[in-house]
Amino acid sequence: MERALPLIGEARPLAAAADCFKSRQRVTAIPVMKRAILLASLALAAALPTAPAQAVPGGQLRVLIQGPWRCELPGDATAMPVAQPAENFRVAPDSSYVVKGVGAGNYLRLGDRLTMTSGPFEGRRYAVDSEAMLHRLDETGNPTQLRCVRTGSITAMAESVVR
Repeated sequence: MERALPLIGEARPLAAAADCFKSRQRVTAIPVMKRAILLASLALAAALPTAPAQAVPGGQLRVLIQGPWRCELPGDATAMPVAQPAENFRVAPDSSYVVKGVGAGNYLRLGDRLTMTSGPFEGRRYAVDSEAMLHRLDETGNPTQLRCVRTGSITAMAESVVR
């Protein structure tokens, strides 16, 4: 009489008919050479320095530090700067500015040049001397005496530059 199940400890062949111990050939979607080229390309791309995007030949597209900008004519060792309140503005989000009691507009900053593209100061151009100082340009592109300086909290300016 045959038994259906072998007894524990009984001698029997080791999975002779089972496929679980047979070696299988590795199947991949990408052949080995192509995979090596892909990995080398990715490593090279990660190692290359990235250049900032240039919007147009005018330079890198940038924004001004948000907040109030006070404009003045410079003084000297004997005289204080002369405030020009009609030139003051506040920079708002999304490349826009507001002139108190007059209206709002937009600006475009490319590299070290700033142009007011709409609003009460439309057409005015400035040279960006630093992140916190502008000099107004005349019609020929030469700097005038008028300068605009970012005013307000030092902490707010530092946080704006870090972003």
